[in-house]
Amino acid sequence: MKKKRGVKVLLIEDDLSHAELIKRELKRAGSGSKDVVHATSGERGLEVLKEKPFDLVLLDYSLPAMDGLDVLKTMREMDLDIPVVMITGHGSEKVAAQAMRLGAHDYILKSDLFSPKQAAALLGVTYQTVKNYIYRGRLKTHRTPGGHHRIRREDIMRLGFLEEGPSREEMAESYDRLYQGYMGTLGALTGAMDARDGIDSGHSRRVANLVASLMEIMGISHEEGERIKWAALLHDIGKVLISDHILSKPGKLTDQEYYIIRQHPEMGERIVGGVEFLKEIKLYIRHHHERFDGKGYPDGLLGEEIPLGARVIALVEAFDCITSDCTFQRARSLEEAIDEIEKHAGTQFDPEIVRVFSGEFVSKLRDRVIDPSIKISPSFLEGEKNEGHQYPGSGR
Repeated sequence: MKKKRGVKVLLIEDDLSHAELIKRELKRAGSGSKDVVHATSGERGLEVLKEKPFDLVLLDYSLPAMDGLDVLKTMREMDLDIPVVMITGHGSEKVAAQAMRLGAHDYILKSDLFSPKQAAALLGVTYQTVKNYIYRGRLKTHRTPGGHHRIRREDIMRLGFLEEGPSREEMAESYDRLYQGYMGTLGALTGAMDARDGIDSGHSRRVANLVASLMEIMGISHEEGERIKWAALLHDIGKVLISDHILSKPGKLTDQEYYIIRQHPEMGERIVGGVEFLKEIKLYIRHHHERFDGKGYPDGLLGEEIPLGARVIALVEAFDCITSDCTFQRARSLEEAIDEIEKHAGTQFDPEIVRVFSGEFVSKLRDRVIDPSIKISPSFLEGEKNEGHQYPGSGR
């Protein structure tokens, strides 16, 4: 029996966290990962449209350089008869009207939406309490294409009992104290773990800080960014279950030792999966050694099957391993690290993340905005790169 073809969708969206959410919902609605192509700029979206046929274009208005309306105008000049749905921010009805005049078939307004768990955290109540309010009709919800409840901020704030509880400022202050306490404890744990691993002290914290900087440039939401930063700090936590003999061994590992090392992502997933506060980051930890070409471990995930946070951590961890001294390789220069990352775009690393990394991220490294402790040669500060290096490996 012939398999039914999914709807071919081109998503033009520069915010990678929003794009991940949209793709997940499209997948739940019946479009497979191979049926959705993602472009992060209007220019790239137009290039893709010249190369492949699509049934639908989902077009974000707020794009860098060339906004959604400009893309729509160009599409009409190219005589592309493809349905376009414009995605605009809250309060952008005028933009939506312009898009319709330019030939858009429909528009979607982004709004400040929360999941029931997020609403519970905002209100300072249990998840079950929020579910009860939804079932009793006290809290209005909107359904995503995948059937999940989403709640508008204004609907949350209309609940009268909020005035009786702690203020948002008090809740935020309480949460911040709890967060800083967790971060301090986990920072000490990962620092001790790095020392066992034979890597320059502070590897996990450096990876977490660099990941946070890269995600800010990528436009990932604060909430998602915090989860990914936690995962970056704890990405190697599974190594606490591996002996010092293997972790700090200089030179090549035996096949059996390498097999044990390769278990650390799954071990890490099990460790954080048992902590309520950390459950949401376990898949980032499990998959941070997957490769974009599907040749990684533990599950051999391919391309965007790998969670976005894991793809970001994989690139940044490799970068830190290349530029750090450890028992099994010497530190390489920043120039060599950038060249190596670019060389493995599309095979080991997500090419879109590499593009951002090699562009604005590297520019901010040169300007000393990101981690001033990283050693940068005068030639690299001038935008030049050294050629002909030999890369010794990306760590374990």
